[in-house]
Amino acid sequence: LEPGLYRVRLAGSDGSLAAVDAKSPRLLWRGQATGEMPHFYASPLVLSDGAEETVYAANRNGALYALDTANGQERWRWQTPPSPDPNRLHFLERPPLPAGELLLQVSYDHHLYAIHRHTAHTRWRSPDLARRIYSRPAVVGDTVYVGPFRRELHAFRLADGAPRWSAPLALPDRLRGDVIAAGDRLALPLRQGRIAVVPVPS
Repeated sequence: LEPGLYRVRLAGSDGSLAAVDAKSPRLLWRGQATGEMPHFYASPLVLSDGAEETVYAANRNGALYALDTANGQERWRWQTPPSPDPNRLHFLERPPLPAGELLLQVSYDHHLYAIHRHTAHTRWRSPDLARRIYSRPAVVGDTVYVGPFRRELHAFRLADGAPRWSAPLALPDRLRGDVIAAGDRLALPLRQGRIAVVPVPS
């Protein structure tokens, strides 16, 4: 697969994921998600392992799909586990964040998941963070920073999900956008159009 030859596109209204030749444009393959509300809202993530490339696509049906970029064949499918609360949503609306062999996936079910990107095995799951998670996390060193739709930021050890702090870091407003790491600072987009910049907590 030649880098830059293909462009992967999401069609959120009908649950399809397609690969298009960027030069033609010619449809190369098309996949279809199934289940309840099978919509793709998040941009896909493409990662390379030597000669092979995989596209990872998070879906509103609670599934994370891994497809071969060459032909669209499904490598694996990961699904959010059922919740004791039947009314809790399991939407995946942010793309996974790659961190070595792991994919960090946030969910409306109040959890952050660390998923092995080759096997779809769940390495760890965060505790219930009490609100939906709209924001993609950030990784600095061996620590993952993530926040739910609350006025707080959490930190977990990347290797096993162990909490780094005894209590979350308080924020001036609810976290709404992706956490961004910039050197020794974290940029935190808040609900009412503000951005908080804080030193990377120790």
